[in-house]
Amino acid sequence: MTLKEKKDYAYILFTKEGLTQKEIASKVKVTEKTVGGWVRDNGWKKISASLMMTREAQINMLYDRLNDMNVDMSNRPPGERKPKGRETDDIIKITAAIKNLQVETGIAEIVSAGKEICDFIRTTNLDKAREFAVWIDALVKTKITR
Repeated sequence: MTLKEKKDYAYILFTKEGLTQKEIASKVKVTEKTVGGWVRDNGWKKISASLMMTREAQINMLYDRLNDMNVDMSNRPPGERKPKGRETDDIIKITAAIKNLQVETGIAEIVSAGKEICDFIRTTNLDKAREFAVWIDALVKTKITR
């Protein structure tokens, strides 16, 4: 297995399987330090975390937060039910975050679809599957660094 193939395999083990760096190093036959470098230099922790929370779950969490803020405001005495201090800023930021999540394709969805397509390609052409995985990886990295 080439170093690139080992790195690709390590990426899958880290982001999809949730293995530790030590476990990955053992399976891929590289040092734990090498795996740690790949994780750090390629933002695998962010990717892994984004896979844990789907876009829908993020949107629901933000809507819950907005609802909690509205309930708190509605429980105030009449005449004091407007947002106070940072609440206005928080409402604006949460609303913008919801809009962004509804418009943008989530990283989790890209990775999920990419993995499914890659698995399909792999059944007939391993080299093409590896090539496709490189493109999906590049797309995900682009989305993360925005």
